[in-house]
Amino acid sequence: RILKNATMKLPVEVRFQGVLLFLAAAIHVGYTAKLKLLAPEDASEGEDVSLVCEYAIQEKDIYSIKWYKGSREFFRVTPGEVPERQVFKVSGVKIDLEDGLSGSRKVTLKDSESRTTGRYRCELVLKPLSFNQTLKSKAVKIIVKPLQVLVGSLDSPQYLRRGVNGHLICACGEELKEDGASVLVWLFAERNGNQKEFARMTPAQQPQHRQPKEDIKYARKKGINVDVSQSNTERLVLKRVGRRTSGTYVCQVIKEESVMCAHTASIRVIDAPVMGPFSFPPSISVGRPVSAICSAAEGHRPFSISFKKDGVPLKREFVMTLDGFSSQLLIPVTTLEDSGVYTCSASNPVGRATTTAKLTVLRRLRIKSLVVPSVAKRGTDANLYCNFAPLMDAHTVTWIANSVPIFAFYLHNNTKEFLKETSLTVNVDKSDGTVLSLHNVQPQHSGDYTCKVEGSHAHLNGVQDKKKQHMSVTETGMEAEVQILSLDVPSHIVKGKDVELYCEFDLLKYSLYEVNWYHNGDTVFRHVPQNKEEPKVVYPKEGINVDREWSSANYLSLQDIGIAASGTYSCEATINGSPFTTASKSANMAVIESSFVMDIIVPKEVAEGEDTDMRCEFQDRSAATLSWFHDDKIFLKASLNGRRFKFLHVSPDMNIDEDASTARLVVLRNVSQSHSGIYRCEVTTSPDLKVAVRSATMAVRGSHVILGSQEGPQYLLQARLHCLAPVISLDGLKLL
Repeated sequence: RILKNATMKLPVEVRFQGVLLFLAAAIHVGYTAKLKLLAPEDASEGEDVSLVCEYAIQEKDIYSIKWYKGSREFFRVTPGEVPERQVFKVSGVKIDLEDGLSGSRKVTLKDSESRTTGRYRCELVLKPLSFNQTLKSKAVKIIVKPLQVLVGSLDSPQYLRRGVNGHLICACGEELKEDGASVLVWLFAERNGNQKEFARMTPAQQPQHRQPKEDIKYARKKGINVDVSQSNTERLVLKRVGRRTSGTYVCQVIKEESVMCAHTASIRVIDAPVMGPFSFPPSISVGRPVSAICSAAEGHRPFSISFKKDGVPLKREFVMTLDGFSSQLLIPVTTLEDSGVYTCSASNPVGRATTTAKLTVLRRLRIKSLVVPSVAKRGTDANLYCNFAPLMDAHTVTWIANSVPIFAFYLHNNTKEFLKETSLTVNVDKSDGTVLSLHNVQPQHSGDYTCKVEGSHAHLNGVQDKKKQHMSVTETGMEAEVQILSLDVPSHIVKGKDVELYCEFDLLKYSLYEVNWYHNGDTVFRHVPQNKEEPKVVYPKEGINVDREWSSANYLSLQDIGIAASGTYSCEATINGSPFTTASKSANMAVIESSFVMDIIVPKEVAEGEDTDMRCEFQDRSAATLSWFHDDKIFLKASLNGRRFKFLHVSPDMNIDEDASTARLVVLRNVSQSHSGIYRCEVTTSPDLKVAVRSATMAVRGSHVILGSQEGPQYLLQARLHCLAPVISLDGLKLL
């Protein structure tokens, strides 16, 4: 209203330009609110630090992404230019450009040090440059802390990271007096028990490093190199510690040749984790399982490996520890919500390393129906219909005649292509992604016709679908025919709910006369379009409440359904012709009580050779059968009658203990690797009518022996050895 009143007296073109500028400003404000920098508040010296710039802006609208420490730019990404990435020298900042660790949304700072501490931010410059749109994130302060050990604090070993400076702090600090008589002495305990002094200092003086010839050799041999300029009575700084720095350290406060205080610490110098490869397939279709193994390629145990999705920790049931170096992330049945960025972190006492992988879950392309006239008359046109979903994920539709690709339609740009010249004539104007129109068909054109739909990632399994039907071309053809393409009826629904049943049919260029809906053979709804006065008729039936207003030729709308509404529903369509032609299709629906619950209890992991059991819990007296599946293959089926049951099918391959098993409880004996997989439990209320389905995953781990773990013979179920030492002699080693 303000904009309108202020510009009412201006020319139309000026007002239009003003509105455009106003909209551009509004868009700019919307983008600014979506720019956010994610970074750790602190890090240990030597760790890699990852900075992530989050924004909901399309890459095509970005001119450049800039990264700053304080006011100094240290990294820039300009998509489409050469070079695309630029690094600028800034103190304490080292960019890791390998393996895509630094790009438009993420920057990895490697080998952090005290000079890496500072305030960081990201900045976006948007297109078009004439608008001068620059978005800035809030600055995030990162503090890099030195690795330090308090000598005397713990009895257990303490750790320093190899290659960085180590800070030792003596717990005797309160005993040290600035009277010139107190001295802080640092000693290293040798293997023979002797303690060798390597540093001495007083509060009133600069650190004094003892430099007799033999001490220099000893310190260099053991990897002890004191940083005299940084050390004082509060802390002793060791330069770039190595494995030889490991050992037992002693600090003492001595006054007049008497030890006033002494503390000891066992220090180990180890490597921080370095992540190995961690990736998913480029994309996967919904419903399929996916897994990825995350490993620490380098570093010292113990490791703690964890996973996050989009910054949120994952539930433990998705993670399976394989050994001390790696874990597996397993999603048995993927959904669209599983798409995102997954982070795997490995940490030990001296550092943490992370790696990320992106998972893209696509909707599964499915051809719902393929309509090909079974008989066509010679010299006429024939239309073939391919109905698939979801339309937005489809990329290419290919029509194949007798194994020969003849026509393709590309949905992303609505273009058509003849793939191979044949005697078939395609009506180009009438053909598109869902219809293939053939002109003047002849007997030699009889054969199999296939519709193949591919997605943007067609090289992956499950992101394409195809169906085939036969067509015969004769001299006389056939009479008018109607075809039911699909009938969508839910397999089960809770009592008291509303539901819509959908019937899709093809009239094949004829007009519709009527549609009848049936329940167990009884008419419940009729729709006659040509009857202008009363096209819809509802036939009352107990337990079935038809919503007349929302029901139509294609839809049967039911309200507040009861148990009596269970049964077979049929859709029957009739077209005008000589004579009338009718087609019908049926499907089953079960109405269940709302108290029906179901759960499946399957152990996540079982050792090979052990016995295990699985449970399928449900509450429904009307349940008729219960079936167990392993990787979609049925291995047990039982009929139910209240608490009584009878096995109808038991697979001998699964080692099922029939005496100990019941309908709800399955006992497996002596499980092996072949028992790993996805288990599914199905409960039905009548034959071939599913009521509820639940699934879970079980893994069977193999037996292994750790060499050096204990004396005496050990036992194996399969030959898998894990060696603790890099070299081991097999002399005298006995394995049974």
